Amino acid sequence: MRSHRSLESRFAFLAAVASLSLAACGGGGSDDSATPPEGGKPSAPLASPVAGVWAGTVPSNGNRILAVVLEDGSMLAPYTTGSGEPDGLLHGNLVANGGAVSATSLSDYRWRSSAVFSASMSGSYSGQQLSGTIVYSGGDRLSATLIRVPGHDRPVVVKDFQGTWVGEVAQPGVFWRGATALVAGDGSVKIPLLGGCSFVGQLVSRGDASAADLTASFEGGACTGLPLKGVAIIIDGSLTLAAVGRDPATATVATLQRK
Repeated sequence: MRSHRSLESRFAFLAAVASLSLAACGGGGSDDSATPPEGGKPSAPLASPVAGVWAGTVPSNGNRILAVVLEDGSMLAPYTTGSGEPDGLLHGNLVANGGAVSATSLSDYRWRSSAVFSASMSGSYSGQQLSGTIVYSGGDRLSATLIRVPGHDRPVVVKDFQGTWVGEVAQPGVFWRGATALVAGDGSVKIPLLGGCSFVGQLVSRGDASAADLTASFEGGACTGLPLKGVAIIIDGSLTLAAVGRDPATATVATLQRK
């Protein structure tokens, strides 16, 4: 197995994120829960204290991480090399309570090696900082401290994503450069790729964070059509789409600039 200490040779929040197959990861990220009022129904679960958008650099290899954490603790975290090349995607569910944060089942999708590695994570958080160490099944470790990105705790509407975007799409072992994403006012998304295949999805506004839910699939040509779920978010004018599904080979991150 290739060393996890050389992540800079491969491109996860985060994004996200981040399901974030929202289907694959399930809910219930936070340990915090509300006490039912006497004689009444239980109140809604509290939002995860680490919900939001986080960014930082891995000191050991220079990789840059963008993590999108939703209210239920589900996370998609795309990461790039220090030079900005797409390298991979972390996906899992964070449990946060009393300043401690953990994840017992993380998946690390590697674009360049076409591999998926299992890991766990433990660490701590404060209002503006999230620190953790990822421990892979083979014993390798990777530590990082992320800082909360300000201004991303307000809901967005799908029309915020409307427009034509250009950039790159990455999957395990596959890169499409010069891809064009068309996002309509109703949140529908289409990214034509090769061989008649297209990434087709739908954005739906959320009530938490400045991200939208994303449901998608690959359609046309020799595409599988298997469903994906994830998030879409705009950071500093750049649109990131991150999604995973049952088939690890279809994990996808698109990084795009408005045309």
